[in-house]
Amino acid sequence: MNQDNLRTIIDNYLQEFDSLNNETNKEYVKWTAVFHFQKHWNIHASDFASMFKKAVSKTEMLINNRMVQPTAGIVKLAERPELTETIRELFAELFEEDQGDLTKRQYRIENFVNKINALLLQYESGKWKYTHDFRTALAYLNLYQPAQNYMLKSTQAHQFRYYIEYGDDFGYGSQFSLAKYYHMCDQIAEIIRENHDLREKHASRLTELMCRDDDFHLLVFDLIYCTAVYRLYDNITYTKPSKPSKTKKKPGSTDIAEVKEQVEDELRKEKEMLLSVLEERGKYDDFSITGLQVKHRKYGTGVIIEQGQDRVKVAFDQTQQIFMLPSAFQDGYLKTDDEEIMQTMHDIYDLDRQIDRMRTSIRMKETKLKK
Repeated sequence: MNQDNLRTIIDNYLQEFDSLNNETNKEYVKWTAVFHFQKHWNIHASDFASMFKKAVSKTEMLINNRMVQPTAGIVKLAERPELTETIRELFAELFEEDQGDLTKRQYRIENFVNKINALLLQYESGKWKYTHDFRTALAYLNLYQPAQNYMLKSTQAHQFRYYIEYGDDFGYGSQFSLAKYYHMCDQIAEIIRENHDLREKHASRLTELMCRDDDFHLLVFDLIYCTAVYRLYDNITYTKPSKPSKTKKKPGSTDIAEVKEQVEDELRKEKEMLLSVLEERGKYDDFSITGLQVKHRKYGTGVIIEQGQDRVKVAFDQTQQIFMLPSAFQDGYLKTDDEEIMQTMHDIYDLDRQIDRMRTSIRMKETKLKK
């Protein structure tokens, strides 16, 4: 890890500290959210749904955003009398003590996500904004035990890793390693503890309504997040480690290790680009056209009565039909006089094609590396 780069980022963070914590940016809400959660969390509450809703009410952009509302999905499930105890038990399992065993912790997170999503699919079908992922469950753990966990936003975390030249890749998606990510964060926390100015400045923003016993773990996440969002790395140049010298090759010969390294580098860049495109696609996840009047050349005029993640059900005078999104609009099967919606469907279609191409390219490179 390049500690000089990390210290430069910390200096940049300190210079922008007041701006980051003003009433426009409000980055201090991380500590407010954790304090509020711990004050109101009660696994034994008779009304679990209401308790949970109140406990996470200050999380703001830490978990939910305008596209996804996973905490609302938990509330919906817990409000069902037949599911209340199931949800309570799933949180009890997620928050189970593991004596620092991150392998067990990662399994519990993945198990929680799979079970919650299975229930959402069964009881809240089509409400994809309620879907949970690894980051969501990890956020719940952070709210519960902030001194033992680190929050995660994958894109910002990997960007930070590159700029501090941290060599151990903690991966993406199903390949994500909690242990490797925490190991990087632990090293950042050590540097923070040694920085008197940062510790003093951080302490100055904490009020009686903010978490104070997180052992700087929230500060690590805040540093990672703010570095990316507010471009606190602008005066840092990431330098790829130099390759060891090689013996001169014969003309036309190929160094297998060099080819593999090149493919790995291309693969990393494509995964970064894919994450960026997926984030852009995610802006449309809560785009609803239920109730929209549409026209079909065979069935005539109809109204969209149901919308799922990738399809809609349209009620016509004599029949109801299901169409795939966004291709039904792109290919001309469905039309609407709303030009804005037609343009949005075109934009979604372009993004989906781009994502498909990138995923195909990534799979091909991953297959090539396995050979």
